Amino acid sequence: MRLFKKLSGLWQGRPPALLFWAFALIYAAGSFWGMPSAMTPALDSISPLGPLAFVAKYRQVDITYVYPAVHQILQLAVYAAALLGGKLFGAVGAISGAWPYGFRDPSGMFTFLLLLSNWIAAGMGALLLRALWRMRPDPGASQWFAVPLIGLSGVYAYYTRTANMDIPYLFWMVLAWHQIWRHLTEPAAASVRRLLLAGLFSALSFGSKDQASTIVFGFGVLLLVFTPGGVSGWLPRLRQASVFSAAMAVCYAVFAIAPHPARWWYHVRFVTQNPAVHILPETPDGWWGQILLLERCYLRLHHILTYAGLPLAAIGAVVLWRLGRRRELALLLVPALTYYLFVVARVRAPEDRYMLPLALPFALLAGSAIGALGRWHAAGKALGAGVLAAQVVFSLLPVTYCQMFDTKRDLARAIGSIVAPGTAIAVHDMQTMHYPNRDVYERYQLMLWPGQSIVPPSSHVANLLGAPDPNVRYVLRGQPSPPPEGNWTFAGAWTFPAWIKSHVHVAAVHEYYLYQRR
Repeated sequence: MRLFKKLSGLWQGRPPALLFWAFALIYAAGSFWGMPSAMTPALDSISPLGPLAFVAKYRQVDITYVYPAVHQILQLAVYAAALLGGKLFGAVGAISGAWPYGFRDPSGMFTFLLLLSNWIAAGMGALLLRALWRMRPDPGASQWFAVPLIGLSGVYAYYTRTANMDIPYLFWMVLAWHQIWRHLTEPAAASVRRLLLAGLFSALSFGSKDQASTIVFGFGVLLLVFTPGGVSGWLPRLRQASVFSAAMAVCYAVFAIAPHPARWWYHVRFVTQNPAVHILPETPDGWWGQILLLERCYLRLHHILTYAGLPLAAIGAVVLWRLGRRRELALLLVPALTYYLFVVARVRAPEDRYMLPLALPFALLAGSAIGALGRWHAAGKALGAGVLAAQVVFSLLPVTYCQMFDTKRDLARAIGSIVAPGTAIAVHDMQTMHYPNRDVYERYQLMLWPGQSIVPPSSHVANLLGAPDPNVRYVLRGQPSPPPEGNWTFAGAWTFPAWIKSHVHVAAVHEYYLYQRR
């Protein structure tokens, strides 16, 4: 009985540091996904070439302009230490802007830089959860349910293991959210310092990925509507909103604009003058399309929060309203609403990663629901434990399986028994993230199928591939069908179990099918 009381107290108590170290290790466990390779296996990741090009091709403002500069500069600081170490140990010669960039072993160096980038994301992902823990909507809310509900999500774990911009901007955004939260809900913690920190973190978030600006706008709305306890009137509201906005503007200018003003302006033009580029519609335009979009968002959020997460979030919202914690409810929902209106509803593309900013506050609401249900009946805690178990089995484990038991390494181990090393192999209809790893492209004459191009375009990848040969005898595809041209026979496949694939909702399923010309 004494042990049970200790465990119950732990359930409601402060998080042990071990919990977040455990999350960091879980995320780091899949960080070797796709390696060794000079190419990232992650969709929409610009590392490590983007950050390196920021310096190596500094005068070319049309290089690495798709995303803002902040996170790329942060990665560069880590890369600089790695390159200095490589220089001292002879792995790096005279740095060049062209392949092999002065690296003695470019694939080995790029593998190391990719791992560093992934570890940065893994650390940010774990620290984000720690900041989220501190945003307790009510004293009875179960953070032991809410935070693992996000942390054990396969979608969230996938992005902590890839070096794209989603976890970095969410990390800084949650830090800013936490400062706003404390400023408005804890009168003793309200201070100009918290507003300045919120402005700094918002600038770093906005400066890592533009869509954070819509959440930051929600922070501004909150500061115009609410004030710390005991303070009223429009003047204090305007003052705190002005301090926050000024801090954000100054920090954004320092960290996002000043490092390369011409590139920043090129990026602004890309974002504002090509609206069609940013519309990725899954639903038609108009009011009916918006209704269909809401339906798709509801379904995609299940991929992150399980089928129980959203109903529990709705219950949690009712709990906070009944408890009179409407300020906390607004703090959770207003930034989520501004994000939905200006990003999701505009681009009409409810991809799972676009749902993460909505899933974070919904998870906290679900924690309030589990806390209330647990006080009402013992079955409430059992429900919470069951949902987290389902999250692990049906979400975290399948994605982790794909990233730890990578078919690129299976391909490298087994292809030698089918195709002699040095043989030419064509890659057909696959993006660069899907190309085989170093253990294949350095042992075989890998080439594009004649008439195809590198997607996305990259002179870097072109240096790893040979000239197309229309008479190539072997072709590698990412789908179970031979090329439409020619007469082919099946030679081998490297795939995942069907059950695993059916529970993976991110771009982690890379499979290979080898065909031989008859």
